[in-house]
Amino acid sequence: MRKNWKKIVGLIMMATLLMSMVACNDKSEKDKNSDKNNAAQEAQTEATTAEEKDKDETIVITVLTDKTHLVDTKFAEYKAIFEADNENVEVQIEAVADYEKEVSKRLKSGDYGDVLLIPDSVTNEQLVTYFEPLGTVEELKETYKEAFLHSRTVDDVVYGLPRYANVQGIAYNEVVFAQAGMVELPLTSDEFLAVLKKIQNIRPETIPCYIGYDDGEWLWKWQTHAWGSISTDADYRNNGIVNEQDPFAKGTPNYIVHELLYDIVENGLSKIREENEAENQLESNEENDAETEVKSDDESDSENPAFRMLNYGEIGCMALSSDYLLELQSAGVNPDDISLMPFPYNIDGKQYASVELDYCYAVNKNSANKEIAKAWIDYMINKSGFSKSEGALSIRRKGSMPDVLANFKDVEFVVNNPATEENIGKYEELNELSCLYLDTDAEKKRLMQSALGESDEEFEDIMNDWSLRWKAAMQGIRYAIVKEPEEGAEENATPVLEVTPEYQQYLEDIIERMQSLLNKV
Repeated sequence: MRKNWKKIVGLIMMATLLMSMVACNDKSEKDKNSDKNNAAQEAQTEATTAEEKDKDETIVITVLTDKTHLVDTKFAEYKAIFEADNENVEVQIEAVADYEKEVSKRLKSGDYGDVLLIPDSVTNEQLVTYFEPLGTVEELKETYKEAFLHSRTVDDVVYGLPRYANVQGIAYNEVVFAQAGMVELPLTSDEFLAVLKKIQNIRPETIPCYIGYDDGEWLWKWQTHAWGSISTDADYRNNGIVNEQDPFAKGTPNYIVHELLYDIVENGLSKIREENEAENQLESNEENDAETEVKSDDESDSENPAFRMLNYGEIGCMALSSDYLLELQSAGVNPDDISLMPFPYNIDGKQYASVELDYCYAVNKNSANKEIAKAWIDYMINKSGFSKSEGALSIRRKGSMPDVLANFKDVEFVVNNPATEENIGKYEELNELSCLYLDTDAEKKRLMQSALGESDEEFEDIMNDWSLRWKAAMQGIRYAIVKEPEEGAEENATPVLEVTPEYQQYLEDIIERMQSLLNKV
């Protein structure tokens, strides 16, 4: 019995010890679980606090723009709407006066905002360095017109979306043209010239077609029509003419547009020598404006004499693009008289219009708020109505035509395609070597001097000269070296071209070959 009792006591003691150990272990596990729960709760609390802090923190994006005159008007409205739709987002609009120069500098420093317009100085090869991809052409063409997506791409990745597109045409005063008997818009150069001659006869005080010879600001606009309005080929500028042996022969786009320009001046329909005198007549109109109080948001609207003269009917028409129409309409007291017509050229009754893409929106590659920056671009293109308010063409597939483009409803728009890989830089190089600089007014002024009878050259002489220089450039032969005016020369003196020995030899070789052929006949 005593032995049994000892066994029982031993067993009880062992059981007690085991229970004690289990209890300790259980407590230890509870303590561990409690610690884990506490840590998790603390982490959750910290995350919630951080999230609440993020919600309260304002995201600021900086948007650079060249539209300095719209910052306190249109852009202020866009900013307010965007901020209302995007909680805790602030948009800072920074107006940059000399945009091209200043932003080109800022790109190198890294200080170029979150959203900006890609300066023309930036090549497509540099896009990857500075900007964030906005999507592929395949993705974006669901929303935007595909023809408008290729200007700022690398390997079909889009880095810039055009703000809008500018339609090239002839801005005209409807009242002046109606008085000249125009019922339908002219479809040919001859029809256009006929209307201008009627204006000259019935309104001798009016300049039928303003060229802008002296200020050099608008003459180059005529060149844009060669690319699309006449060639009808989206590849012509960057991939066509660069491989064309004789782009100034009779019947070519450049011949057609420059012949019309020449004929206008030769027939006295531009009144070039009277332009400055006519601009002085605006002083009386200044008084009319003071009484009528018609003004534009853009203070420069009333500072362009030619625009004001067109508004008052003192000019009949001038080559311009759609983005200037609102400025023209607000330049005087007759906004409803101003409209835009397609270039007077057609193929089987069908008309075409060159379209030039405006600056492209882009997102800074180093932006800390890329998604918000992209959202701003989306808002400006798809929701703000900015392009329509500027009288320009939207890049959206379903974008509506602005009222100022009513005459273009049946016109096919032609947008320049970018140069293919083998043609990159060719257009610029050929212009540089030939010294033709087609997109400037230098050689066009030479045409005007001939049309005015101020030189011994004829139109065909100049076209032949351009063709020879272009052909030489295609062989890598430079036409001339540009010599800047000597010190003490007049302020606006034209740089002198000194023909190179290589080009002189090129001409001598041509003459020798021609002489050889003649001798064989």
